[in-house]
Amino acid sequence: MNKIISMLLAILMVAAMFTFVACGNDTPDTPDTPSTPDTPSTPEDPATPETPADTRIPLDLPAKNYGGDTSFHMVEWTVSGQKDAGGWIPWHEGDAPEEEGDLMSTAVFARNAYVEEKYGVNITQEYVNVNANDHVLRVQQDNQTSENGIQLVTTRALHSWAFISTGLLHDMADIGEGLLHFDQPWWVQDAVESYTLGNSLYICSTEMLLRDKGATAAMYFNPVIAENYGLGNLYDMMDAGDWTYEMMISACDVVATSLDGDDLLNSREDLWGMMAPDDTSYFLFAAMDRKFGIINDEGYLEFTFNEADNLVTMQQIFEDVMYADWYANEYLQDVLGSGGGFENDLALFLPAIVKSAYTNLREMETPYGVLPMPKADYSQDGYRSLVWVHHDSVLGIPSAVADPEMACIILEALSYEGYYEVTPVLIDTLIYGRLAKTEESKNSFETIFNSRVYDAGQFWNSDYPGLVDGENSVLRQTSKHNSAMVSVWDTHRNATEQRIKDVNDFIDETR
Repeated sequence: MNKIISMLLAILMVAAMFTFVACGNDTPDTPDTPSTPDTPSTPEDPATPETPADTRIPLDLPAKNYGGDTSFHMVEWTVSGQKDAGGWIPWHEGDAPEEEGDLMSTAVFARNAYVEEKYGVNITQEYVNVNANDHVLRVQQDNQTSENGIQLVTTRALHSWAFISTGLLHDMADIGEGLLHFDQPWWVQDAVESYTLGNSLYICSTEMLLRDKGATAAMYFNPVIAENYGLGNLYDMMDAGDWTYEMMISACDVVATSLDGDDLLNSREDLWGMMAPDDTSYFLFAAMDRKFGIINDEGYLEFTFNEADNLVTMQQIFEDVMYADWYANEYLQDVLGSGGGFENDLALFLPAIVKSAYTNLREMETPYGVLPMPKADYSQDGYRSLVWVHHDSVLGIPSAVADPEMACIILEALSYEGYYEVTPVLIDTLIYGRLAKTEESKNSFETIFNSRVYDAGQFWNSDYPGLVDGENSVLRQTSKHNSAMVSVWDTHRNATEQRIKDVNDFIDETR
């Protein structure tokens, strides 16, 4: 009997071993077949280590190889002609030197190295000053001299119209048929909707770019101050949908305190409710589900700032927040940036873009908290996080490019690889893993990225000077303390209406 039992156990063990081996063969990746962006297994296999090929959406592009020495040259905007200008560009987007070796540069370099090997191109890049309009002149020069050496250009989102109205960019919806897949997740879908004019798409944002993530509005807060003043758990408030405009104002009222003995809020020595740049008015406006303009169902630009109660809402933001005693504006108080007040525990709130956590706040001794911008009220269906045109990037293909098909293929490949290999490094590893100080702040960053919105009225009417930007714009009213939004609108009405007409006439001409 013992022999029979032993034989049965042996048979069962052998059967189990065969079952284990069979199941193991279904596993997509094994240690014996690693694949990395720097050394792809074969030019035909786009597998990279973070996202196995069989879990990816297939990339539908023709099999092309351009011989290894074909240039794919990009012009990228900066505010000074250099890469790192005051934190405007903390991360390389188009190309990155191998020797820099930081987290984001390594990811971008690996992405480009893989695309270069797979398609036989040489990716290069130059930085051009956007504020001096040099980036427009650079592309014009390339067109006029028939150099045709620029395959891709990025620009600050608020300068979009300057490129399109002068005929410097291809309609990607035309040249990209079958090559650029605008409905796929490596194209930022809200950007596709907001930048489409009629049936045309001249500029857009894809996962080749990074600055749209960094340009997303957020509300940083000091958790120690919040606790000391009995404000409760702000994260619980956010999760419950109770993080509202009125709650923000009440918290600032509670916290604001004169600490230098003069009973006035007037110095760096005082405790402020909020320290912020002028951008705050736009962040709050968008957070309350308001926009300067939209692309309507017919594909035309429709300006909405002067409609319904939008003007009233913006006026209320200025009276409640921008002109409040507890609000310290960076241009008046010199409190933001290196050596500033929020970093030194002298303010409860700092409305700023996500990139600020990387460029300004990493060295704070007090771990900061982060929230989305507050809702208008309890009834609003979720939070809204503006992608801010002053820091956002968009891209386009120059109209004089020598080989439009090649430009489309490489753009699509860079965007595809960026979606799977670079964006996760930025969001999952850098922002969620390093910039989020707690699990609660990680969840809050997730809420921010899941609630991003674009404002078509801003980037189609942002030329300096104007309603959206410039000395007499809505943006610069903070220091005046007596501005009426109706008057600001009246000042810019004619120019704004002309811009809307120009954009919509352009749509009619190009349909």
